[in-house]
Amino acid sequence: MLPTSSMLRACSCVLTFGLMMPAVSVRAGVITTADGNGADAFVRGTGTWNHYADTNFGNADTVKIKHIGNLGDCRKAYLRFDLSGVSSEVLAATLKLTLDGGTTEGFSYNVYGLLDGHPGENWVEGDGGSDNSPLGELTWNNAPANFTTWGNGVIDSETWDLGYYSVAANTSAGTVVNFSGNNLLSFLNADTNDLATFLITRRGPYSQRLGNQIRTKENTLGAPPTLDLTLAPVPEPSTFLIWSIVGLVGIAWYRKRQRR
Repeated sequence: MLPTSSMLRACSCVLTFGLMMPAVSVRAGVITTADGNGADAFVRGTGTWNHYADTNFGNADTVKIKHIGNLGDCRKAYLRFDLSGVSSEVLAATLKLTLDGGTTEGFSYNVYGLLDGHPGENWVEGDGGSDNSPLGELTWNNAPANFTTWGNGVIDSETWDLGYYSVAANTSAGTVVNFSGNNLLSFLNADTNDLATFLITRRGPYSQRLGNQIRTKENTLGAPPTLDLTLAPVPEPSTFLIWSIVGLVGIAWYRKRQRR
């Protein structure tokens, strides 16, 4: 018995279903500063007694952040993430920072994004010291968008203000700080070169206390700085292919039978 027109319509529906089939799930991704071209470091200024503006701290196992009148005691954090594995729109994003201890004071911290395409976006993390080896390793004097005469300042025209987070007094080591928001999401989705650098400075009045240090990829006690992402769904290639083949085979079989 020859196939009926209803069978042909069924095969056509299968093919159409395969061609129009939407993505089956929303994907998630985790990126750390240890992945790809990621990096984490801090810079320290030069003041009346302390001279660190040409010193690199890329090998430190914590990122230190401090704001005080003497620039030689001020520190700012630089975190870079390699986004080359992000192949679709970011639907949700959280920056996760693992603390290496707290103080008897609570502090708040500004988070900035280095503008996409900034010439300093591929800054060199370095291995510590003041020998400038590897060449161009990150220091207070060459750090991108660093306002070198301001203890917690950045160059506004070169950065995106993403917001701030706060840490309570006496927060224990190992605590994970979660930073998210629409500005973070927009910043990541605006990226075009697969690199995202964050600058973190301390808000508020001066304090002699160092504050909340952040564990880096060199630290063996906890996770390095992490971006936890939810990515837009993409078509599932295997499912798409299977249903399309089934539809095409069905139509070919029907046409062959019709010619007999």
